[in-house]
Amino acid sequence: MAKRKTNEQVVRHIMTVSRRGALIQAFVMAALESYARATIQAHKHGELKSGAYGGLIDVDAWVDCGREIIEKLEQNGYTVKKEQ
Repeated sequence: MAKRKTNEQVVRHIMTVSRRGALIQAFVMAALESYARATIQAHKHGELKSGAYGGLIDVDAWVDCGREIIEKLEQNGYTVKKEQ
């Protein structure tokens, strides 16, 4: 049985091996931004409650991960939309 890859290995593979070439990288970056912004907005609208995700993940920490991703994307000129 093959050893399971780490998250980092899987993401690296997605970003570097694609039948669509470098287009996959634009897709992944857009997906990161989209999910991060959706998470932040859901939290602002009270749609994320504590105990979400089976209670395994603190919602505030999850939302802060979204904010961190947006910050890093903006710092590197990758974002398309601005926070509303």
